[in-house]
Amino acid sequence: MAAPAEDAAQNNAEVPPDEEGDAFTGVCPKVLGFLEKEGLLPPEAGEDVFPGDLTRQPLELPAGRDIRLQNLARADEGVLLALAYSTQRGFGSTHPFTGEMRMGEVEVFFTPEELGFPVLVGEVTLTECESVNQFTGGKGRPASFTRGYGLVFGESERKAVSMAIVDRALRAGEFDEEERGPAQNAEFVLYHSDNVEASGFVQHIKLPHYVDFQAELALVRALRGKSEKDRNDAASDI
Repeated sequence: MAAPAEDAAQNNAEVPPDEEGDAFTGVCPKVLGFLEKEGLLPPEAGEDVFPGDLTRQPLELPAGRDIRLQNLARADEGVLLALAYSTQRGFGSTHPFTGEMRMGEVEVFFTPEELGFPVLVGEVTLTECESVNQFTGGKGRPASFTRGYGLVFGESERKAVSMAIVDRALRAGEFDEEERGPAQNAEFVLYHSDNVEASGFVQHIKLPHYVDFQAELALVRALRGKSEKDRNDAASDI
């Protein structure tokens, strides 16, 4: 006789929970926390570090990691995927392990100035990925793992993983690593991964550029005329 789980698998049905088991409602510790306790992974910045706000201030370079992460979170998934893949193929030497992947609902609060207390405005689905990268050390620092971080809207594991890889690649200077690929160049990554600006700038080519084209047309005609005159002058001297 087939087990209930086997029957459910054959009929594409959900397996009911055990009658004795209840849903887990406690706090689930992060896997990377165990590496932190051993000193094998440096802890992240604490909550006392107040991050900047890329929605209120324009991007300026050099940018701190807080600003870089905000930029990557709203970056185009295709660009992040290509950059992450490039590092795995050797243009940056960033080939991590997935330390932890999470997806869930996060409450969003807003504090109106006239009220002075936070108000719940809704929930948003997020996908989080923390990657564990190769060893680093030297120059007085003990060998340890390093990490990359990705946090994106919706259920998007591929983008979260890509973001974590690119985040780690952009920390090359922090770990005294040689920049060998485009994913390690903050200016290249941050300016060209913004899909809103990139889409607008590329698609504006559809608009007419009468003045610009007329100026270039006049220049090309002048250059061709001068070239033809030089050839005629050279022929007459023979």
